[in-house]
Amino acid sequence: MSIIVVGIRDEGIHEFADAEAMKAAAASHGWTYTKDEDAGHLVPYLLGYPRFEELCGPMGGDPDKIRYETWAAYDLYSR
Repeated sequence: MSIIVVGIRDEGIHEFADAEAMKAAAASHGWTYTKDEDAGHLVPYLLGYPRFEELCGPMGGDPDKIRYETWAAYDLYSR
């Protein structure tokens, strides 16, 4: 599954082929990996995806594209 990270203005949009590619690029984007998602209330296909302090996500909607948002984008688009 591909991954998209949505930001606002100069934060841009970043796309990754998979969770490992996202983790590998995290430090260069200033994202701090915390753990893999394990919250039982989420749809099963989101489990195991990485979590980062600076991002809201993983989010569902489309099982073929996992979405994350910066906190600023989350406040603007999703809250």
